[in-house]
Amino acid sequence: MDDLPTFDPKKHQMASKNTHAPLEFNNTVFDPKAARESARRERMTRLDPLDAPLGLIPTTSFSSLSNFEQCPYHVYLSKVEKCPDVSGPAALRGTEIHDKAENFIKGEGTDDVPKELLKFESLFSDLRARYSDGQIHVEEDWAFTRDWEPTGWDNKNTWLRMKLDALDLESPTSAIVYDWKTGRKFGNEVKHGQQALLYVISTFIKWPELEFVEANMIYTDKGEVMKTAYSRDQAMLFFDRYNLRFNQATTCVDFKPTPNASSCKWCPHSKVQEGLDNPACQWRYAPH
Repeated sequence: MDDLPTFDPKKHQMASKNTHAPLEFNNTVFDPKAARESARRERMTRLDPLDAPLGLIPTTSFSSLSNFEQCPYHVYLSKVEKCPDVSGPAALRGTEIHDKAENFIKGEGTDDVPKELLKFESLFSDLRARYSDGQIHVEEDWAFTRDWEPTGWDNKNTWLRMKLDALDLESPTSAIVYDWKTGRKFGNEVKHGQQALLYVISTFIKWPELEFVEANMIYTDKGEVMKTAYSRDQAMLFFDRYNLRFNQATTCVDFKPTPNASSCKWCPHSKVQEGLDNPACQWRYAPH
């Protein structure tokens, strides 16, 4: 019995004092405005995009949608924070060739097909010959409301914008959409196919009398063509999916970054732009 330890109250009290962590107090001042905004954003993230009010970026396009679906934070930096989003040499060259195609088809400037378009000399010559008849539409700005009603490019209700390279209204019930591409077809078939289908759907909406629309993606450098064709019923089967995707982009309130090696490689916000000391995106992918 003498070997049993005896209870010492003083030692027990000392041990208890040493093991308790000191109390910490949060000195942050409650901000009711910030709390309301946080609650509003939380509610909006739970709403169906088709029912949700428009968010910080109420107007979109196919290219903006593509960036949003790759990384929502990319679009936030470009459209909300207004961070520099400078076009690279390839984009600038594409704009230059689009201008040459437009001027030639309209009969402005030289009568010779520009050298950059010679792989499609017969096509551009035919479009030029029929432009004055009113069948050929060139470099038009198309815009739609959230209800897909055609509207003006800069109207307050403008929701979706797209630029049409060329449209051939070849008959009262059929048309051909053309899009000039200076890049390559290989590796871009899915993205360009989706863009072509959007043009087709939009053409059917703008011209209710049309029953058949063909879309030709013309790869001017390679001399290649990606051709798709749809009846009105076939194309409109995809309308709901496009409508949902554009609504998801324009009602978004939490632009979460999704950094990865592929997207960040081409994102302008992962690099130092003119006027900035550091890349705009703090979440950019940095290989080790």
